[in-house]
Amino acid sequence: MLVATRAFPGCLGVDVLVDTEDKAHLLLIEKWESIEHDQAYRDWRATPAGASALSTIVASRSLTRFVAA
Repeated sequence: MLVATRAFPGCLGVDVLVDTEDKAHLLLIEKWESIEHDQAYRDWRATPAGASALSTIVASRSLTRFVAA
């Protein structure tokens, strides 16, 4: 799944952080050229062509958007 994310137009990279005390707890940090690129990616993931199996292996997820200060 991350191969498609990293290849999506506007993606500058994806880092995966693993909790040292709970290896099943991950944090994915995606970097995008713009919020518009990020939103286009999220819209694509909501289509049959962009669907992934992530929801079958993730107990919960949340999205927080940050910008450089």
